[in-house]
Amino acid sequence: MTLINMTINGRPVQAAPGDTLLDAARRLHIDIPTLCHWDGLKPFTSCMVCVVQDEATGRLLPSCSTPAQEGLVLITESEKIREHRKTALELLLSEHVGDCEGPCQRICPAGMDIPKMMREIESDRWQDAIATIKTHIPLPAILGRICPAPCEKGCRRGQVDSALAICLLKMEVADWDLQQDKPYTPAMGKTTGQRVAVVGSGPAGLTAAYYLTAQGHEVTVFEKDDALGGGLRNEVPQVRLPRPVLEAEIGRITALGGHYQTGTPLDTATDFAAWQSDYDGVILALGPVKAEDLTALEHTNFGLKVNAETLETSIPGVFAAGASIRPSKLAVKSVGQGRQAAYALHQKLTDEGFGPRPWTLNSRAGKLTEEEVQRFQSDKGDTLSMTHEPVTREAVMAEAGRCLHCECAKPEACGLRQLAEEYGARCNAYPGEERAAIRRIREHGDVVYEPGKCIKCGICVRLTEAEREPLGLTFIGRGFDVKVGSPLNQSLKSGLTTAAKEAVRACPTGALTLRKGTGV
Repeated sequence: MTLINMTINGRPVQAAPGDTLLDAARRLHIDIPTLCHWDGLKPFTSCMVCVVQDEATGRLLPSCSTPAQEGLVLITESEKIREHRKTALELLLSEHVGDCEGPCQRICPAGMDIPKMMREIESDRWQDAIATIKTHIPLPAILGRICPAPCEKGCRRGQVDSALAICLLKMEVADWDLQQDKPYTPAMGKTTGQRVAVVGSGPAGLTAAYYLTAQGHEVTVFEKDDALGGGLRNEVPQVRLPRPVLEAEIGRITALGGHYQTGTPLDTATDFAAWQSDYDGVILALGPVKAEDLTALEHTNFGLKVNAETLETSIPGVFAAGASIRPSKLAVKSVGQGRQAAYALHQKLTDEGFGPRPWTLNSRAGKLTEEEVQRFQSDKGDTLSMTHEPVTREAVMAEAGRCLHCECAKPEACGLRQLAEEYGARCNAYPGEERAAIRRIREHGDVVYEPGKCIKCGICVRLTEAEREPLGLTFIGRGFDVKVGSPLNQSLKSGLTTAAKEAVRACPTGALTLRKGTGV
């Protein structure tokens, strides 16, 4: 067998006859993005994000289908390649219909995965639910009582009857957890050797301390008052926030470790400079800051100058969160910023993130039509009367079961979303006159199919052919109106039998998902 000699990114490689450019690149462990490729299936060349460049001619070649050629010199990254991939992704996004995240999660200032919590509560997996909650909110029993619930204003169930009682459900799970012999404790990271100071113990400071301690940093919290809690203790009436709840939830944070020094105000710039030199990072979460109180920092009329994405101030290694940035009565907003600052500081100290990645790309379907809402509701329960009075566990589970689950079932695993974010592709770069209707085809039983999220990659069609499905899937229609379905107007279940699970696993978007465990 005569091998084919090529060069990719300045490195020589030998390919076998029949190999593609993608095969050759993989021999060198060079990663080339793909959406329509699946190992073991013949190339389809539909997504065009796998292009590489012929260095001699400048031509772009689809690596998944172009055969290896003797003497070919390729590059896999260039400005021309990136621009082409970005355009290809934006064209795919122009036809994409659906939400990456539910509107409740997008609106939540802390970014909590509310739909996931709902699925876990509904299926009586409360231990999983508290873990999901505390991934973004370490003070759920507190916030469940005092938060004005902006998330509920975005709940699409409200278009049917009434929004879900999201805050109440969060509170019920949090209260249940606090009553356990061993309440939830996050997985603790290895000791990093890094020392961090958190100034202030309100919702932002406690949140930052929680996540930084869990990541293995040695955290010291400085509080000017004689007890921890900041505005939670001093500004919220006990009738709204009973002190036993406040103490219990603060106790879950201090139990993780760290040092908590009360009666330690930040009086002068000299104190701050000392803390800055003694610690590897500082998070300011001390409430509204006035220029005369802290002359070492730059100020605007609204508080500290900070980077909106990282919350780092103009002084390197010093971050700000909560009312230190801008006064707000939303404790949940301070919690969100406390986690955001902790995430950014941890990343600065270790070059690593923690928890779910913070996405910048989020496809949005916008307002649903009445018909679309009814489709989501098709197998959901009726309205329950949920108040802040004590309720039964069964009632809480039933209320969670009212969630329409309008979010994507594969938001973290969607290849289209991942690549669009990597290449800076925009969802609305090529806006159409009117978006397609949102549909969810559930008649399969095991698989849910959302045509609006299908990018016509052909993987499921080729899989059913390779699996020798009796009927299989095919492309129906022509041009822009083409869609995937079973031939002869047969049901999805008729065409997708033995290859169903493999098709779901291979689908690069949320177009095909398993019905069980998805909440839809």
